[in-house]
Amino acid sequence: MTINAACCYLDDSKRWSKEFTGSADLGTSDNKHAERAAYDAAASKKSNATTFIIVQNAFPCIKCTMHFLGESKKGKKFIFHCESNVGHYAKECGFLSRPFVKDPDNPSYSEAQLNGFMYFKEGKITAKGKMFTIEGETSSDPKITSSRAVGGDLRPPELISLPDAKKG
Repeated sequence: MTINAACCYLDDSKRWSKEFTGSADLGTSDNKHAERAAYDAAASKKSNATTFIIVQNAFPCIKCTMHFLGESKKGKKFIFHCESNVGHYAKECGFLSRPFVKDPDNPSYSEAQLNGFMYFKEGKITAKGKMFTIEGETSSDPKITSSRAVGGDLRPPELISLPDAKKG
């Protein structure tokens, strides 16, 4: 299976740039994954861009999740619109709770069909109704899990207010 990604950056006029694309077959080395190729192309076009949206047919794997988490600690912000779960990485990146709990917005979805939005900002990951925990962040085998967020929306308001940046 092939994972396809398209990345845009927020330009100076607060509009999304043209798409920069990447694709990779399952099993491709981590630094050549679709989302990283698309992001690298966008970032090389506008090196001072700070906000990016990546639309892909998969969730990021654990290594890509950690890569983008690291980039977010450097002041970058990312919106991942994961349109499906090709490669079944939703568990790896912590989007799925363990054990799998049906998504209240999509109760008919099975784990394999899941999609959603993830937001990376200041070394934190957020998603609608989810709180993420990262264990062993500096280890070679980090673990990311999510649980239901209680209380207010934890997503960055300035990111979810952007066009194409949230569901619903």
